[in-house]
Amino acid sequence: YWNFSRKWWLCGLDNSGNSCYLNAVLQCLCSTMPLVEHLLHHDTRKDLAKSKCRVVEVFVRLLEQMWMGSTSSCAPVEARAVLCSILPQFNNYSQQDAQELLLFLLNVVHDDLKKVNIHRQMRSSLQNCATESTIVSHLFEGQLSYMTMCMHCDHQAHSRQSFTMLSLPIPSDMIKCSIQDCLSLFFEQTILTGGEQMLCSVCGQRRETAYSCCKWLKYLYDCSVVREILF
Repeated sequence: YWNFSRKWWLCGLDNSGNSCYLNAVLQCLCSTMPLVEHLLHHDTRKDLAKSKCRVVEVFVRLLEQMWMGSTSSCAPVEARAVLCSILPQFNNYSQQDAQELLLFLLNVVHDDLKKVNIHRQMRSSLQNCATESTIVSHLFEGQLSYMTMCMHCDHQAHSRQSFTMLSLPIPSDMIKCSIQDCLSLFFEQTILTGGEQMLCSVCGQRRETAYSCCKWLKYLYDCSVVREILF
């Protein structure tokens, strides 16, 4: 059983070839405390051992090395080998897209943990317990509300979109910017003109359209933690 009150252990990841994209993703996930605490909990590790969730098992072993070991660095050799066996495009020593890898890894961990939930449900008398929701969906999935408005008749339409990660624009007129500046730019209203005009259901014609992401319906993660890390 892991003592969650133990002092943070600084453990780096060795870079083998052009694997900095992989190390960056692993370090981010290994520093997300709610995820670490959930996966290193003895109940979770016991269930994982019975469910044959290969990717998560390897990731948990890496977490154990980084959080429960005593070395200043470790090599994620096993994690890289498992990922390369599933995704052949990562099976080389060229640079890869870290965002693509992160999205893939989150999806695989989420799917593996759903298998664990199914095993728990089979043992439980509560057959209506949720199996689709996992620590990954709880921490990393969000939902945004979008609004479009016809600039001719002011008719508004609203829609929702789920996301796992956001590609934020970077302000071009600032020497230094914070993540809050990027979020403010992301939420700015855009006027769609020319070939980007949208079909208005009231006018029956393509009109200039105001388009904006108007609010969060669910947050990705605790914003105070993000702020603490980035500033």
